[in-house]
Amino acid sequence: MNQKVERYWFSDCGQYRIYWIKEAFGVAIQPHYQACVLCLQSIDLPVRQWDFAGRRGPYKTMGASVQACEQHQKNWEAAIAISESDRTGRSEKLRTLEHRSRVKSIRDKKVVYQRTMSGTPVWVRNRANSALMNFFFPRGKKTRVEDEDEEDLCGSHGL
Repeated sequence: MNQKVERYWFSDCGQYRIYWIKEAFGVAIQPHYQACVLCLQSIDLPVRQWDFAGRRGPYKTMGASVQACEQHQKNWEAAIAISESDRTGRSEKLRTLEHRSRVKSIRDKKVVYQRTMSGTPVWVRNRANSALMNFFFPRGKKTRVEDEDEEDLCGSHGL
């Protein structure tokens, strides 16, 4: 890694990353930031990958990318709280939260709303109950996610 063309900043817990780049494959590009979160490729496999924490695209400033990471964390914290609340209306509250968490983007002169809660962050998987996992990642009755006791990788997720 060449610090002149790319840099990384990690949250205290290592679950969020901000990536700055100004050159790709030896070609100069417009300098920009990307907000990422450490996610699981599949809820069944321990393979991890970096996924976008906010919109799937570049940010012009470090502050905007930090804000995207913080908003991503707040959305998942709210989803965990809803899933642990009373069952009455839980699905509707989770649907509303997921819809509100989408970010507006322009693609081919068309407005699209991108999901920011599409991947499974590692820290969420370790704290989420089966109701939350089954809501966001539904599967057949025989393969539903069961509650697991795993340690929380990150108590504080802030950058």
